Amino acid sequence: MVKSSAIVAAIIALVALAVTGVARLDSDLTGMIPAADVPLAREAHFFSGMGAIRVLMVEAEVTSPSADPRTTLQSIVTRLAPLGAHPARDNGIEGVAHTMQVVAAHLPEFLTAEDLAETEAGMSAEALSQRLKDLRERLQRPDDWLTATAARQDVLSLTARVLQHFSVGPVGARPDGAFFTMPDGQHMVLRLDVDFPPDDVGRGQPLLAALKQEASIAASHGVHLRWAGSYRHYVENADTIQSDLMATIPLEVLLVGLVIWTLVRSWRAMLVIHLPVVGSVVGAMAGACVWSLVTGRPVPMAMIGATAGILGIAVDYGTHAVVGAQEGRRCVKQLLLGFLTTGAAFICLFFSLVPALQCLGAMVVTGLGTALLSTMLVPGGRIPPPRREPVWNRIGDSTNRLLQRQRRSCLLIAAIMTLATLPGLWRLHFESDIKTFDGSTAQAWDDLEVIIQRWGTPDSSTFIVAHGDSPDAALAAAAATRARLGLGPGLLERLVPDLAEQARRREAWNVFWTRHADFPAKFAEACRSNGLRPEAFAPSLAAYHVVTQSRDPITPESWTGSPISAALTPLLHRDGTGWIAASPLPLSGQAALDLMERLPGDSPGWIANRTDLGKRIVSAVQHDLTSLIPMIVAAVVIVMTLAVRAWRPAVAMLLPPALALVWAFGIQGWMGLPLTPFSLLAVTFVLGIGIDSAVFLNAGSWSMSAILVAWLTTLLGTATLLLANHPVVWSLGVSLSIGMTAAFVAALLVTPALSRPAASPAPPA
Repeated sequence: MVKSSAIVAAIIALVALAVTGVARLDSDLTGMIPAADVPLAREAHFFSGMGAIRVLMVEAEVTSPSADPRTTLQSIVTRLAPLGAHPARDNGIEGVAHTMQVVAAHLPEFLTAEDLAETEAGMSAEALSQRLKDLRERLQRPDDWLTATAARQDVLSLTARVLQHFSVGPVGARPDGAFFTMPDGQHMVLRLDVDFPPDDVGRGQPLLAALKQEASIAASHGVHLRWAGSYRHYVENADTIQSDLMATIPLEVLLVGLVIWTLVRSWRAMLVIHLPVVGSVVGAMAGACVWSLVTGRPVPMAMIGATAGILGIAVDYGTHAVVGAQEGRRCVKQLLLGFLTTGAAFICLFFSLVPALQCLGAMVVTGLGTALLSTMLVPGGRIPPPRREPVWNRIGDSTNRLLQRQRRSCLLIAAIMTLATLPGLWRLHFESDIKTFDGSTAQAWDDLEVIIQRWGTPDSSTFIVAHGDSPDAALAAAAATRARLGLGPGLLERLVPDLAEQARRREAWNVFWTRHADFPAKFAEACRSNGLRPEAFAPSLAAYHVVTQSRDPITPESWTGSPISAALTPLLHRDGTGWIAASPLPLSGQAALDLMERLPGDSPGWIANRTDLGKRIVSAVQHDLTSLIPMIVAAVVIVMTLAVRAWRPAVAMLLPPALALVWAFGIQGWMGLPLTPFSLLAVTFVLGIGIDSAVFLNAGSWSMSAILVAWLTTLLGTATLLLANHPVVWSLGVSLSIGMTAAFVAALLVTPALSRPAASPAPPA
């Protein structure tokens, strides 16, 4: 038997691992987006694309007077370059100078009618005379040569008027080589461009590991490092899932093994019991990967965390099989019925519109199916009973006698528990903050918040989004949407106006200088009255004139080589279907939601808001799962009815999981635990798997000790998920632990009371 078991285990493992080798894992929560919800999927795809911007921000904060943040950041540049992260090449003086050249060359296209109106107020003779008087005073300071140069090129400061609408780096900071420095001198930031996307966790992990090492070194030199970007969240989600698996599965195997040993006290029996466990884990992984290959979607990492729960359930198969063999009986009928009800419940998840739920359904069905197959393939030879009677036998016999004598009392207790937990259902509420489903550390969110507050970010929580088959088409649609809402041009519209808007601004420029054709004469008079030569300002006067229409337009490529290019990349970029223009809105919370309500239905663009996205994802998954519950219930009832063909035992087995759902969610309501889309999965687990105890209790003559141990191992499998750090896995663990316990207690109280009196145990064969 040992040899056969080992061969079966090896075959299962090899087949499953061959499939899992082609798996793609993803920590992105867009796996929770119903495929049929096009607007929601569009918004999630947009924010996912924004998160895929290949930027990593590293801040150095001085904590010691003798610390040198420049040296620390330079060390990071050297350390991370071989790992694919490089400083942005446009943060230097050359980049700033290029920015000013672009603006100066395109003044007619950058200045709006409002800008020109504000300029006109300072073009009277008196205003010009005062401007030149102030300029002359500054020119007398020998260290202010930059003012003289700027005044010669643009005496009316039209370039500065354009630049005031967008900064060329973090707000309040000055460029310092590859870095930016705050005026306090205590904070410097490094912007790194990364060669690979954030979802490439395999390359992201060594990058983040190197940063952690640099942070430890920097701390010893009086410098505190912070870093932020999508790379950190992807890597920390992956690390959290991995650490959860390492913490839960070994502990679960140890605890389950100890419990089972107290029942069977045989190494041969232990091997047979754990063969389905091996089959369930590799089978579940193989099922997830097959689902991924069929659908073309990556496997959600959070679903992998459910493996520990499947493991704890699969061990029941081996437990019942071994105890039956020790007593000279086979439990094929009960195991098959348990699997059929489980499969019926989880196959319903295949009809879900949520990819992650489809994946979970595939994992459970294939995992437990492989566990059942492993149990059946093991040669059924007689396994000798333990030499000493297990303590579980005495506990089981006492429990069985008590349940048989107190049938009415058990039903009364079940009724009281139902009445006590019902009010808790009205206290349930759903968690709508999408951040609570993320497995990143609290430190990651704290660092992100500090960096955003201090340095700003090209990202935002609210955008006007528009698509087009060209950059100009997308820009025009975004600008038209802003106009529909009565909003002026935003950052994107000022950086790259669409071609039609550029033409309108040139026309306004020409009208303006036609009206002020006497400006050169007025300016010359103001110069002479202040002792200045008009000829010194010839470059300015050459720029202030009517322009022809044959001019090069402003395009995204115009900003290449300037700091503006980095800010523009996430706002105007290409996706699989064309170009996306994202015009940031300085709104959040209710103000953003109110603006979304105001947007006309025929607008060429739409509004994306992170807070609204999180709420809609939770609502969509909640609605999807709720719509599947009647199907799950019907599937389990149909399978049970067809298999049993008698109403009394069918009710005795179906009623406990139904009561367990009321108890479990009522208890969570009384505890104040918020529901998540994942905690709703307890419905499927309780209906499909929690029914197993009722199935074996209904058999009457079946060993109560095996039922008790099977429930305990199942509980250990779900309870170990409570040690997980990933909130999705932890939430699933809470709901499953409460739900599976409720299902077992309900089965003890209801099934024996409704079943016919148990027959005397059959003698061993």
